[in-house]
Amino acid sequence: MAKSTKKPTTKKAVAKNPVAKKVEKVVEVVEATEVVKVETVEVKDVNTETVEEIVENVEVLDVEKKVEPNIVPNRFITKNDKKVDKMIFDLEPNFWWSRLYEYALCLEMASEGETVLDLCTGTYHPFKFALLEKTNDVYACDLADTSNKVVLEAIEKRFGTDALNSFDKKMLDDVKLSSQDIVNLNYEDNMFDKIFCISALEHLSVDVIKSGLKQIKRVLKNDGKVILTLDYPTLKPDTLISIIEEVGLKVDGEFNYDIPSDAISSTYFGETELKCYSIVLIK
Repeated sequence: MAKSTKKPTTKKAVAKNPVAKKVEKVVEVVEATEVVKVETVEVKDVNTETVEEIVENVEVLDVEKKVEPNIVPNRFITKNDKKVDKMIFDLEPNFWWSRLYEYALCLEMASEGETVLDLCTGTYHPFKFALLEKTNDVYACDLADTSNKVVLEAIEKRFGTDALNSFDKKMLDDVKLSSQDIVNLNYEDNMFDKIFCISALEHLSVDVIKSGLKQIKRVLKNDGKVILTLDYPTLKPDTLISIIEEVGLKVDGEFNYDIPSDAISSTYFGETELKCYSIVLIK
């Protein structure tokens, strides 16, 4: 049977039969999966036939159902996807328009006990510190100066003095942070379970992207995964996938090229309207 694409709704069934006063009855109906769940039935001095009659004679009332946000890569990110408003620091929604979603997706894809790399991590960007929630083996690197002094100054400039004062400085030691060039990574072969690169590759030349992806392939474990997010149309998916295949990596599954009407977008950084997509790679 083909899966229904109808949006799930929850309905509460309330008995109309007079003897319903003696019966507490809640029925959850999920139309998309045709599931009926009886959560509570309390019967007092009512026989089985009466209970069955009550169930057959119900008035159905619509009530709102909470739908969990999506965590699905290999497509354009939409407004219905999971997002975060805070990651270590409060994230101003205009400046962090895509990171609200990118961070939620990427953090969800990190697993306990993994060795992970936040590539092109930036300085004040908090994702590298948030990864410590999932694993204590976190590496991060950027071409910029990543010394403690520079990172702390950048945090204060971006988020303010109060945020800096409340920041747990121990995380600077817990994250193995270094300054490195993506085309010449100083990591061992087959080292990382997951490599994250968030909204960075699209700002590089094609030659640098190719060299960087070769380095990513080298330091990625054979069963590891690379999670990329990128701005569109700065780097279009078909161009990226062509480069990916050229260096010997591949997309983990199928990429959905459709741009949905509710795709997240922003003109905060210029006149061109940007959208954002994610893509997962394997060897």
